[in-house]
Amino acid sequence: MAEDYINTTISTAKGNISSEQGSMSRNEFLARFEMATLSVILFFALFGNSVVIIVLKCCQQKLSRMQLFIIHLSIADIFVGLMQVLPQLIWKITEHFIGNNFLCKTIKYLQIVTMYASSYVLVMTAIDRYVSICYPLTSQTWTSKRVHVMITIAWTLSILFALPQLQIFSYEKGNTGVYDCLDNFYGDDGNLRMQIYITWTFLAVYLIPLLILAYLYSRICYVVWISVNSREDTTKRNAKSRRLGDKDSFSTENGSFTKIPRAHSRGLSKSKIKTIKLTLTVVLCFLICWAPFFFLMMISSFDLSINYYTSSVTAIVTLLSALNSCTNPWIYLAFSGRFCSSRKRASSKTSFTVNSYVDTETRLRACTEQMALAMKPIKEDDGRILTDSRVDET
Repeated sequence: MAEDYINTTISTAKGNISSEQGSMSRNEFLARFEMATLSVILFFALFGNSVVIIVLKCCQQKLSRMQLFIIHLSIADIFVGLMQVLPQLIWKITEHFIGNNFLCKTIKYLQIVTMYASSYVLVMTAIDRYVSICYPLTSQTWTSKRVHVMITIAWTLSILFALPQLQIFSYEKGNTGVYDCLDNFYGDDGNLRMQIYITWTFLAVYLIPLLILAYLYSRICYVVWISVNSREDTTKRNAKSRRLGDKDSFSTENGSFTKIPRAHSRGLSKSKIKTIKLTLTVVLCFLICWAPFFFLMMISSFDLSINYYTSSVTAIVTLLSALNSCTNPWIYLAFSGRFCSSRKRASSKTSFTVNSYVDTETRLRACTEQMALAMKPIKEDDGRILTDSRVDET
């Protein structure tokens, strides 16, 4: 694989070629451009995601499930910045790894852990949105504790799936005589082992989460589409009823009208629609930023003779994948104003609805008591009539 991929996650697919590339003089203009870009990405990844966490923690009395997921997505992006972007930047400055075997294995391990975590936290967020939209009654039983359990599962899977990194990488002397953090994909079966591992990484980090996300959001979009159509049909029926003079009330015997409380079947709330758009935008950004990276990784590992991995192409691909760690805060910022206002409207509507239900329940209880009092003389009269009839029969 390409030289820059050594400095990111897995390493070159061709151990001897990477050493040869390391001995060649690098493009200084391209290297400086990468260092400048990585520095900017690192700053915005750390600053932007830290601001998101601080704002949500300090400005919200009680965090919603979606806001908790946003915090954990920001935490994952911060780890991406520290464990992927920062080591890649240092590698560009020093041109080779500076450290020992323990540091080499630790950095390589944490690099792949953050990749898994970013992907799996997105999947958990999509699962939460799927349950919230498609199974709203079940969603009501989900608490913040459930969110923490889902996030723990995501990080646990990431930690376990990244364990092969500890065996693959070590701090050893390359063909040029310089010590570096290198993989062990050499020998007669080196290419085969490399292809198996890279294919597994592609499936576990990108393709399988992509298929899960595609299914979940297709179901969500279908439910939203059904809800919108249902709301439009309801609006048309209500307009027709108003033209015909039909009211949302029923008449009692004394001629008064009692209004029927409107149900919550008008469709999805605007706040839920906003959260769907937010998470879908984050997912699309993740898929777009990482797609070229995994495409280049698969191409360069299975076709060793093809020269797709030039330094300029590799630089663009690795920078694009690193860019994902600093884009999410701006997505949150773009949706934050409308999202917060939607939440305020939703909370005010909820309090109004609760009060309406309390008032309605009180009125119904009063009506029931009045009906019971009215029926009591009738029951007593029925008892007298029944007694008189029995006396007559005897």
